[in-house]
Amino acid sequence: MNPIELLNIIEELNIKIKHFDLLQNKRDKFCKKLDQIKADYQSITIDEQYQEVYDSLVNKGNALVENYFRPSMNAKTLSDTINRYLTYLTAAYGDFSGQTSKITGFYRYFLLCSILVLLLSPFILSPIFALVFLLPIFLATRGIKQRSKTGYILSLTVGAAGLITSAMWIKYLFYLILDYATMFQNFITVNAALGQTLCQILIIALPVLGVVLFVLTILFLFRAYKVKDLFVA
Repeated sequence: MNPIELLNIIEELNIKIKHFDLLQNKRDKFCKKLDQIKADYQSITIDEQYQEVYDSLVNKGNALVENYFRPSMNAKTLSDTINRYLTYLTAAYGDFSGQTSKITGFYRYFLLCSILVLLLSPFILSPIFALVFLLPIFLATRGIKQRSKTGYILSLTVGAAGLITSAMWIKYLFYLILDYATMFQNFITVNAALGQTLCQILIIALPVLGVVLFVLTILFLFRAYKVKDLFVA
């Protein structure tokens, strides 16, 4: 299916924005974004399985063009509505062009980073640090599945936690290499309940996992940047 009807709406919206003084300095930003979106949609054919999504975009676009460009319209309301529609267009293009599979990879990295943060942070920071991130992780997990922009933003807190936690473990690994005996004695003093054998394993395994967390966090943040336009408000 060729998105001719939607392309016509995008063009009409572009013209409306260019000649609507109420938007002032935001006109150029919106028009530039619409030009990019139009170029994207001109390059694709939409599969029939996305007919419902396509029809929704057409209906929303028609409603925006026909009902919102009035002299009495509040500038902020109009600007917010245009922004929201542009978000829908961009996210839907991800569906139409087969890019949504990238969210699966992003989600996997998110889960791996979340698990390692919850596992490693109590040893190097505090259990409270891990507990603070439980709610954002839970909400982000639901939000990513629903392709919610809020869920996406919450998932980025795991990236921040991953960088903090991994940096602390990398620093710990540096001191461990310099003076293993002292670091081990300190570790077993703090974690005496775990026993000496387990402490011997953990004092090596945890810093190594910290390095793994650092690598995964960088990859996660890179993936987050690549999928940022695939989430909707």
